[in-house]
Amino acid sequence: MAKKAVKNETVVSKPKITMNQLQHAAFNSLLRRRELIQSLLSPGRDIDKECGYPDTITKQNYKTMYDRVGPATRVVELWPEESWSQTPDIYEKEEAEKTEFERAWEETEKKHQIFHYMNRIDVLSGIGQFGLVLFGIDDGKDLSLPVDGIDLKTGEATKKNKYRLLYIRTYDESVVEIDSKETDQTSPRFGFPLTYTIKQEDVSSGMKTVVSRKVHWTRVLHVADNRVSSEVYGTPRMQRVYNSLLDLRKILGGSGEMFWRGGFPGLAFELGGDAGMQEVSDETKEAMQENIADYFAGLDRSLLLENVQVKPLAPQVADPSGHIDMQLKAISLSIGVPYRVFMGAEQAKIASTQDKRTWNERIMKRQNKYLTPMLIRPWIDRFIAYGVLPMPATYYVDWPDREALTDKDVVEVAVKEVDAMAKYVQGNVSALMSPKDFFVSVLKKESAEAVAFEDGVRGMEGELEGILDLEEGEGKMDDRQKEDLEFSAEDIEDE
Repeated sequence: MAKKAVKNETVVSKPKITMNQLQHAAFNSLLRRRELIQSLLSPGRDIDKECGYPDTITKQNYKTMYDRVGPATRVVELWPEESWSQTPDIYEKEEAEKTEFERAWEETEKKHQIFHYMNRIDVLSGIGQFGLVLFGIDDGKDLSLPVDGIDLKTGEATKKNKYRLLYIRTYDESVVEIDSKETDQTSPRFGFPLTYTIKQEDVSSGMKTVVSRKVHWTRVLHVADNRVSSEVYGTPRMQRVYNSLLDLRKILGGSGEMFWRGGFPGLAFELGGDAGMQEVSDETKEAMQENIADYFAGLDRSLLLENVQVKPLAPQVADPSGHIDMQLKAISLSIGVPYRVFMGAEQAKIASTQDKRTWNERIMKRQNKYLTPMLIRPWIDRFIAYGVLPMPATYYVDWPDREALTDKDVVEVAVKEVDAMAKYVQGNVSALMSPKDFFVSVLKKESAEAVAFEDGVRGMEGELEGILDLEEGEGKMDDRQKEDLEFSAEDIEDE
């Protein structure tokens, strides 16, 4: 019986489409249909296009805006400037005698100006989507290689390292590229960068040139502010106000051009009588042109003309301050900053108490919810892993209280309290409210403090009454006894 030939057939498996891919394709299809319908119903109504707003903003656009537009610089630097106006205390124990960790931190901070670099990277990381801090240590290895003794998954020390800190460098996103990221889903660093390329100035050639260097993540600290859906990329501080910054730039540039063209009015030259019908010689034309050029370009304020009337053109110069103020208010509203604070120190002085309190609360929230856990602690932990700082049992980051009273505030409060107490006594208010209730309800003192003050007043009154009784019981006293009583009474009043 003959055997049937078996054909070699290649079975091609069809790729499976997941539900997420189907939903994504359906969404894109609906989006394209909506854009098509809108373009047919209202052609030419693309506001972004008509106003000159870009569809996408590159990191170089952000850097140029930050470098060249003053309000954009203010938007980026305001939050860090206010947040780092006071530096935090970093300590291990609340004791007078300093620990080894505290002494090492103070020495390192003083030598390398750590808070200065923290402030700088806080600014630079807000220009684009992130910033980078490069730590130079004396391990003798190339920057592209990992640091020995550092766990590549956790960043913690695997042995007792003793590296010495040589330098600190900070970079914004415009000079940094992320080359690769962690793809191991079981790693704590899943999705975080593994290697970077940093554009640095080449100092070896003696000329101002730029070189690109590969850097491993164990040698840098990745800093990203305003993180939303990503742990790597934050939202640039200028993003939500970029259109307003462009509008403000148009107004400022247009106002300068407007004044340049209209501040010095133009002149209209009209030929009088029959001069328009007469032929003007070339020599006369050249003389008039030279005279007019000297008038506009030089300091000559006279025109030598014949049978010509000169009429000034009315200048068209408008005041742009209202439009500028509107854009600045829109920017301050968008970034969550009180307008007077955004405008600077002079305006901030006359800001309302409520504005100051609200602003201080926002700054303290940023200090405790972002700077401490996302910048200061990772920075110090990396120093501990390098061995730059010794391993503490634990350490604390304590920011100064922005609501604490200054010396001037204390004096003003004391004057007002004394004035209130004087009016309380002079008005005989004690018949309606006891001194204790006055202290607690009106002056907002603690109950124990009010009771102590009331007992002290009563004790002083008892001493004075005893002196008066002594005078009445003993009758006349000699001069020496009267002086003693007078001094005693004065001492009680002073208390």
